[in-house]
Amino acid sequence: MQISNYSNDMDILGPFIKDEKHSGEDIHKVINNVHLDYEAARLKRKDIELTIYYRDLLSFLIKNYGH
Repeated sequence: MQISNYSNDMDILGPFIKDEKHSGEDIHKVINNVHLDYEAARLKRKDIELTIYYRDLLSFLIKNYGH
C-alpha cells in the first residue's frame, strides 16, 4: 500500500497570511481557482487523493473566507 502525504495541515498551506488584509476580489479569485482545479480533477478521475485534497481545501476556504 502506498503511503499518503495527505495529512498536511491546510491552515499552514492556506493561500492567505492571517495578519494581512485582502480584498474580496482577491479572495474570490483564489476560491474560484481552487474550485476550477477541483472540478477538473473530479472530471478526470485519475488521482482520487488530489480530488479529495481539492475538495477539502475548497471547503476550508469557503468556511474561513467565504460568506
